[in-house]
Amino acid sequence: AARRRGWALPAVIVGLGGIAVVVLAIFGILFYIFRGQTREPSVHAYPVGDSPRAAVYADGAVWVANGFDNSVVELSAQGCAESSDSCGKAVATYPVDDLPVGLAQAQGELWIANALHLNLTRMDMSNGSELGRTKLPSVPSSLLATSDAMWVVSDIGGSVTKVSLAGEVQGEYPVGQGAQAMAEVEGTLWVANQKDENVVSLDPANGKIGQTIPLQGGPSSLAYDGVHLWVALADANQVVALDPASGSQQLTVNVDGRPVALLYDGTVLWVAAQKANDVVGIDPKTGEVQSTIGVAGGPYALTSVSCGQACADLWVVGEAGDTVSRVRVK
Repeated sequence: AARRRGWALPAVIVGLGGIAVVVLAIFGILFYIFRGQTREPSVHAYPVGDSPRAAVYADGAVWVANGFDNSVVELSAQGCAESSDSCGKAVATYPVDDLPVGLAQAQGELWIANALHLNLTRMDMSNGSELGRTKLPSVPSSLLATSDAMWVVSDIGGSVTKVSLAGEVQGEYPVGQGAQAMAEVEGTLWVANQKDENVVSLDPANGKIGQTIPLQGGPSSLAYDGVHLWVALADANQVVALDPASGSQQLTVNVDGRPVALLYDGTVLWVAAQKANDVVGIDPKTGEVQSTIGVAGGPYALTSVSCGQACADLWVVGEAGDTVSRVRVK
């Protein structure tokens, strides 16, 4: 639940007892009005498959990869502004290759990274049929879609693989030990290397490494807010903001409970704190924590969905709880 501080009302000392009672009553009314305006955000949990690992919004639905069920489930994101019965309903479940760990969407197709058989498959979202399959050179960990390619991150391989949107492998590039995640920053790619405790920039045209920025911990996730490259340091319980041009560290935010995933929704930087069972909202300009919302199930991945004008939901994958939770954040 969101943790907020209420107002501490001062004691009102008035000579006449009757006036004191009236004044205190007015203060009490104002207190309850204020508390009502800062009510906790609603959280709705929907069951999915065993050990969900990733989620992506596409074509009016939230798609979830279930790691141990070897499936992808389609959850309806329709009618969520009114919390209708259709919102969060499992529309369909599709079998996929063993151990799906990453999802992305490009050109109206759903892309799925399967770790056990080193495959990248493309799915028709209208019926779940397979459109193509690419054999990968290394075990995939996560995916990043750019305008002209799909990038596959490999923790075990310490590399990233570029795959054309037609499904052809165009190159595998070494980046560092324990590669976890990628982000795109104005045409340049950045990779988080957990074991090397650094982030590196990558030229997408040829895979050459540019900058290397050392960190005080192993990065698990990246997000770009248009100014800062944000890095989650899971074991250090911190989220840091880097200047991608200079490599300097601009902000440091303490986030207890193992921050493992980041998402910038255009206004707020959201952090999934896995062990704390929280999602944390941060002002990306100041680094101030704006809200801490309890979400059970071990938050592991995030996606954001607009539910209408001035309405936004944060969908949270609960890897340990086999659920996806929808949090009304605007």
